[in-house]
Amino acid sequence: MKRLIGITTGMLIILGFVFLASSAWASVPDGSVTTAKIVNGAVTSAKIADGTITSADIATNTITFAEIATGAVRTSEILDGTIATADIAAGAVTTTEIALDTIAAADIADGAVGTGEIADGAVASADIAADTIAAADIAAGAVATSEILDGTIATADIAAGAVTTAEIALDTIVAADIAAGAVSTTEILDSTIASADIAADTIAAADIAAGAVPTGEILDATIATADIAAGAVTTAEIALDTIVAADIATGAVGTDEIADGIFTS
Repeated sequence: MKRLIGITTGMLIILGFVFLASSAWASVPDGSVTTAKIVNGAVTSAKIADGTITSADIATNTITFAEIATGAVRTSEILDGTIATADIAAGAVTTTEIALDTIAAADIADGAVGTGEIADGAVASADIAADTIAAADIAAGAVATSEILDGTIATADIAAGAVTTAEIALDTIVAADIAAGAVSTTEILDSTIASADIAADTIAAADIAAGAVPTGEILDATIATADIAAGAVTTAEIALDTIVAADIATGAVGTDEIADGIFTS
C-alpha cells in the first residue's frame, strides 16, 4: 500500500481513508484499505458516511434495543406475523389498535365479557343457549303476552288466587273447569236457573219453599190420593156438582149428610 504522510502535528487513523489532523495530509488509494488493515474499534460513527450502512453490513442478531431510536420502528420495519404476546406491553392494545371485525371468540377469555361490554339491544335469540334463561335473568314485568307462546301456561305457572274475573274471557268457563261442589247459591245469579239446568227427578220436598207450588206449577190430573193429606180436602176444595156416586163410600151418607126436605113421598 502506498502512503504519503506529512507530519507537522496530530495523529494518524487508517479507515480506508486517511485524514490528517493538521495542515499536512496523506492519501490512500480508493479501495485499498481492507478489513484486515482496520484496527478493531477504530471505525466510529464519525468515520461512517451518513446513509451508507446497509443490511449486509450488519451481523445477524447484533442490533439491540439500545441501538434503535425511540419511534424508529414502524409497521414497514416489522415482519408480518412476528409480533408475539411478550412484545406487547400490558394495556398497550386499545380499540384504535384493533382492526374492525377481527376479534374472534378464541381471543376472548372465559367470563371476560360482562354487561358493560355488551351493547344495549345487541343480544339476540340466536346468541342465547337453549334453556339458559332463569327467573333471576328476567326483570319484573318484562314478560308480556307477546313473549308467551300460545297454549304454554300450565297450572303450576299461575299463583294461587292470581286469576280473577278480569283475567277470564267471557263465555269461556265450561263445566270441566268447575270443581264439584264449587258453585253454591252465592255463585248463581238470581233467576238464572232454568228448567234445562235441573236434572230430572232431582227436586226434593226440602228444595221447595212452603206455599211455593201454586196450581200453575201442578200438571193437570197429576195429584194422586197419596199426595193429599188426610182431611186436607174440604168443601172449599170441591167444585160444585162434581161429587158423583162413585166418589161416595158405601154407608158414608147418614141422616146428617142428607139435607132436610129433599125427599118426597
